[in-house]
This record gives sequence, C-alpha cells and structure tokens, in this order.
Amino acid sequence: MVDSNENMNKICSLYVSDWHLITMLIPYLKEKLEKGIKIETFFERSLKENINTLLKKIILNQENKDKITSINWNKTIICNEHIENKLMNTSIAIVAGSDEYIKIINKIIDKSKKNITIINCFEVSQYNENIKEILKNHKFILNTSGEKKIEDVFETYVS
Repeated sequence: MVDSNENMNKICSLYVSDWHLITMLIPYLKEKLEKGIKIETFFERSLKENINTLLKKIILNQENKDKITSINWNKTIICNEHIENKLMNTSIAIVAGSDEYIKIINKIIDKSKKNITIINCFEVSQYNENIKEILKNHKFILNTSGEKKIEDVFETYVS
C-alpha cells in the first residue's frame, strides 16, 4: 500500500539530526532547482538557522546557495488553506516532523489530487519500531547518495 492518489510519488528519508537532514537534502535540492523544479517545504520546526550556517561553510556557487536559501526553511503551521496555496505550482513537497504532523500534511496534499512528489522525512530516533511501516508506505528512499529504490538500500526488504 503506497498511496491512493496515483498522481503522487512518495519518497521517504530517514535522518538522525536536523544537520543530517539538511546535508542530505542539499545535493537533491541543488539538482532539482537547477532543472527549475518548484519545491515547497512543510517543516514542523524551523531549519532556517541550520541551513544558513551550513551554506556559509560548504563549497557551492552563489547561485545555487541563493536558490537553496530561497526555499522556505521556516516552520509551517498546519492550516489547510495555507498549505493548499503553497502547493499551487509545486512539483516536490518536503515534509519533516512528528508522525502526526507528517500524516496531517500528507492528508492535505492527497486531497489536492496534484501530480506531486512528496518526500517524507522521518527522524530515526522517533520511529525505531515503525521503520518497516514507513518503508511500506513509500516507493523510494532519499539518502546521502540520492533517490533510490528501497530494495536497493535495504537488500533484505520485501514490500
């Protein structure tokens, strides 16, 4: 069971800290932004300070840094109308937070019936027991080496 909305491509990502999350997202974001793909974020807590600090320390051309900083790294309050407005021209939605937060945002996105890729980011320490459930509900996984089939990352995984 991946999702009822056939237009939706669901990717999961597992991270151990906010720093790990943003360092994992940067290469993916850089690639997508270079192709002109519109990305929106839905974060339960702000990552703005982390991304600003990290971008000062990494080697990346200024244009790419500007594109990455132009993404909203702030906390997103759950409000259907606000989220629906953010989805208007979006191709990729990145969602990070608690299980409840991720489920609520995904439900709102699902109702929009948009052709969209959702990247649900799960902090591993909160989901140790439910990793198999997370994998079962997604088609791909995003890690530091990019977007991969779940079976390629977890060789013993059977959906």
